[in-house]
Amino acid sequence: MLLLLLALLALAAGEEAGSIADVLKHAGLEKYQATFDERGYDSPSLLRRMSDMDISAIGMDSDESESLKKSIEALVPNKKKKKGPAKKEDPSLIRRRELTFGRLYVDGSPSSFQFKKARFGGELPLKSHEVVFAPNSFGCGPVDEAKGSYLVVSRGECTYLEKAEAAASSGAAGLIVVNTDNGDLFELPAGYDMTPEEVAALPSIPVVLVPLNALDVLMHITKEDPFARAALVPLECNVDGCFPVYKVDLKYLSDYDSSGGRIYVTGADGREVGLDFVTSSFGSVLPLSGEIVPLEGGGGLGCEESAVTNLADLENKIVLVERGGCSFFQKIAMLQKWKARLVVVADDKRGNALKSIGASTEELGQLYLPVIMVTRNSGDKIHDLLRERAEKAESDGDVDMPYATLTRERQVAVLWEEVWNFKMHCCKGEGGREEEEEEKGGGGGERVRAK
Repeated sequence: MLLLLLALLALAAGEEAGSIADVLKHAGLEKYQATFDERGYDSPSLLRRMSDMDISAIGMDSDESESLKKSIEALVPNKKKKKGPAKKEDPSLIRRRELTFGRLYVDGSPSSFQFKKARFGGELPLKSHEVVFAPNSFGCGPVDEAKGSYLVVSRGECTYLEKAEAAASSGAAGLIVVNTDNGDLFELPAGYDMTPEEVAALPSIPVVLVPLNALDVLMHITKEDPFARAALVPLECNVDGCFPVYKVDLKYLSDYDSSGGRIYVTGADGREVGLDFVTSSFGSVLPLSGEIVPLEGGGGLGCEESAVTNLADLENKIVLVERGGCSFFQKIAMLQKWKARLVVVADDKRGNALKSIGASTEELGQLYLPVIMVTRNSGDKIHDLLRERAEKAESDGDVDMPYATLTRERQVAVLWEEVWNFKMHCCKGEGGREEEEEEKGGGGGERVRAK
C-alpha cells in the first residue's frame, strides 16, 4: 500500500515513478523481470509505448496483459508535451478561404480563366497540380488517371455532387467543371433540403466552375505539355482590379507569367540574335524552340488562304506573319487550321511600343495557338536572318533549318508596358524605345549571343 502511495505521489509531481520492477511487482508479474531486462526495457516510460503485440511477445496471456496495463496506468505517468500558446493564423490566409471568385492559371500559358467556387467542397489548394480530362467528358464515374490532379469535366449528364464524389473517389486534387456557355458563372449547389449528416458527408475536394471557352484551350495545353501544372488562385476585387491576397498565390502569378520574353533566331554565321516579344492574352503554352519560317505570298499578311504559297510547310512551325490587312483573329485562325506551332506577328509601324494582342470572349474559345508580337525592326531582323540562311543553304548545300528558341522573361513585358504608358500619356507620336534603339544601331530590344 505504501509503495502504491509513493508511486501516486510521484505521478502527481509529474516525475517517472519507481522502476520496471515496481510495476511488475504491483501487477504480480515479477517472473517476467529477466525477460524485460533482456529486451532492453530500462525505463518505465517505455512500458507506455508497448503495443498488444509487444506484450504478447513477452509471453503473457490475456489476463496478465490486462494486469500489466492497469499497473502501468496506475504507476507510470503519461507525460504529455505542454501546449504552448496557440499560433495566430495568417489573416490573409483566412481571407483567402472566404473568397469564391478567382482565376485558373497554367504554367507557361498566357491564358487564364475565371472560376467560381462551388457552395460545397474543400478549400482551394495552395499547391499547383497537373490537369487531366475525364475520358467520357462528363466525369460521372471514377477516373483512374485523376489521382493527384485537377480533373476537368463538362457540365451535364449527372449532378455536380455526383461528379465531385466520383472525382474524390478517384483521388483527384480538385474538380474543374466546364460550363455550357460563356455567360455569368455561379456557385454550383450540392442539392437542396440536405440533412446535417448529408452536408458533413460532402466531398472534401475543391470544386469550381469555369466558362466554356476554357475547354479547348486547356485540352490543347495538355496535348502540348501533358505535365503542365495549373493553379486555382482566389482573387479579391476592388475598383482597381482583382488581386491575390496570399503570398503563395502572388508567387504563382510571377512564376507562371509568360507575358514577355525573347526569341533567339540563329543566323547563317551561327550566332543567335535575341529579340524582345510580348505574348497575346490567349493561347496554349509557349514552345521552347522550333523551326521558324516566314509566311509566303499575299504580302505575308495571312489574310487570304488562297494567297499563301507555303501552306503545306507550316505544320508544327513557328510562323512569322505581318500585322495589318485583316484582324488578328483571321490570321491566327487560318494558321491554327494549318497546324502552326507558334505565330510571330511583326508590327507594321516603326516606333510602336509592343502591346499584347487580345481577343473577344467568343474568340477565346476558338483560339488556342500561342501568339507573340515583335517590333517592326525585329520583324525585319528575322526576315534578314532567314534570308541569309536560305542563301547559305543554296550556295553551300547547308540543309540545316532556321531555328528559334524562346525564353520567358517577365521583365521584358513590364518594360514594354512602361514604354507604352509613357508614350500614351506623355509623348504620344513622339517616338519611344524603338527609335532610341535605332539610333544605337539596335532595334526593338535586340540581343546577340554566340551559339
